[in-house]
Amino acid sequence: MSVGTRWTGLPPWARWVTGIVGAVVALNVVLTLLGGAYGAPEGKPSSSYATAPQGTAAVAELLSRRGHRVVPLRGSLSEELPRRGVLVVLDPETILTDEVRTLRAWVERGGTLVIGGNPHLWADELLETEVQWSPAGILDARPLADVPEVAAVGSIGGEGFGTWEDSGGALPVLGLESNPARTLVSIATIGSGRAVLIADTSVLHNRFLANADNAVFALNLAGPAGTPVYFAEGVHGYDNTTGLMAIPLRWKVVLIGLALASIVWMVAVGRRLGPPEPEARDLAPPRRAYVEALATTLARTRRPDEVVAPVRAAARSRIARRTGLDEGSDTALEGAGRALGLTDDEVAAVFGRRSDPVAVGRALAKLGGTKW
Repeated sequence: MSVGTRWTGLPPWARWVTGIVGAVVALNVVLTLLGGAYGAPEGKPSSSYATAPQGTAAVAELLSRRGHRVVPLRGSLSEELPRRGVLVVLDPETILTDEVRTLRAWVERGGTLVIGGNPHLWADELLETEVQWSPAGILDARPLADVPEVAAVGSIGGEGFGTWEDSGGALPVLGLESNPARTLVSIATIGSGRAVLIADTSVLHNRFLANADNAVFALNLAGPAGTPVYFAEGVHGYDNTTGLMAIPLRWKVVLIGLALASIVWMVAVGRRLGPPEPEARDLAPPRRAYVEALATTLARTRRPDEVVAPVRAAARSRIARRTGLDEGSDTALEGAGRALGLTDDEVAAVFGRRSDPVAVGRALAKLGGTKW
C-alpha cells in the first residue's frame, strides 16, 4: 500500500491533526531560522549576553579585545566566587541577602565589585549603612576625585536616570562639580577591596558606550590588562541548568512538534496490527483423508456400486500396471493387490465382492503412493 493510499485512508481527524502539527512545526522552524539570520538585538537589561540597547555585550567584547578574560557567572552568587578579579553586578532582577553577604565577604578579601541598580536590593547589606538614591539624573558627570577609575576620563553620561543623593559615606568620584552631593559614581572601601557604586547603569549599556568617555571608564573599571572580569548572570535569571532543561523554549516547541508529527506519520504509513502470524504455512490435508471424505459423500447417494465403479476400474488398472498383469484376470489381480499391501476388505471392495466405497477409495490411495 502506497503512502498516498494510506494517507487518504486515514480518518479526517487524523489528517487534520497531522496538518496542524506539521504547520506548527514548519512555522517554528521558519521563525527560528529567520530569527537567527535577521533577528533583532535581544537580551535582558545590563546582561553581558544582551545585544539589545540596554545590554552590556559591547562592554564585555571591549574588555575581551583589550586583554581581559571575560567570564559570565551563571547561577547563585552564594556559591564560591573567584579568588581575584573584578565582579560586575548590574541591575539584578533579584538578589538574595545571602548573596549580598557573600559579595561583601568577597570584597573584604580584596575583590573589586562593580554594582548598580535598585539599591534597596543590596545597598544596606553590602555597605552596612543606608544610602539614598534619586531618579534625578546627570547627563554630563565629571571627575570629582583622583582615583584609577576616572583616569583619562573627561566626562561620562547615559540616559540621565539616577544619582546618589547620599551614598552612605562612599567617596563620590563622578558627578556634578557644582553639586558634589549628587553623584553618578561613588567608591566604598570594604576591608581590603572596593565597591564601585553606579547610580545610572546606562553609562555601560550598549547604546551609550560610545558616548563621551564611557568606554574609557569601562576599561578603567576592569583594572590592568589581564585582570579577569566576571559578569554576574544569575541575577538576570541565567542559572547553571544543563541538558534538556537548558534548551530554549522555542526549540523545545519545535522538538515536541517534530515528535508529534513523527508519531502521526508512523500511524499513517505503518502496518496495522492484526492477528499473530503463524509460525509455519498451513499444509493441505492428506489426500487419503480427501479420498475417504469423498467416498463417504458418494456412499450417501444410495447407489454406491454405480458411483464407485470408476474408482474400482482405476484401482484395478493401477494393480495391473504396477504388476504387469492382464486386467481381465481377477484372481491374479487380487493376489497382486494383496502383495501390494491391500487388506482383504479392500481387495473385496475393489473387485466387487463387497459394497464399501470407503474401502475402494482407501485401496486406490494406497495404490497411488508409488510412482513407476
